Amino acid sequence: MQWVGRFFKFGDANARVLADFEFKGGAAHPWFPLPLKTKIVALKSDAEIDGIAVLLPSQPQGIGRIYLSEIKDSVFLEIQAESRVDFAKFSLNSELQKVRDFAANLVEVEQ
Repeated sequence: MQWVGRFFKFGDANARVLADFEFKGGAAHPWFPLPLKTKIVALKSDAEIDGIAVLLPSQPQGIGRIYLSEIKDSVFLEIQAESRVDFAKFSLNSELQKVRDFAANLVEVEQ
C-alpha cells in the first residue's frame, strides 16, 4: 500500500486504528467476567453490566483503549490504537495482525 503515500506531502503520518471483533456461538471467553449481576436500589430492579471500557495508559503496542461486552452468546471487542505510519513500509496485513494478536490475549476462543 505504499502508493497511498503519494497523496500526502510527507512520508509518514499519525494513524488511528479502530478494530471491531465479534465472537459468536458461546465459544469465546473474555478475560473479564461478564455479565456482572447487580441491583439498582433506586429503581428496585436487578441489572446486568454487560460491558466495560478500559483505558490503557501505558499504551502497549499503541493500544490506548478497549471496549468489551458480552451479550447472550456473543462477545464484542473494540480496540482503539494509534501509531505512526511510514508509507514506504506500510503493510495493512501486518498492522491488522498486531491488533489480532492483541485481541487473542483478551478473548480465549475454544476450538
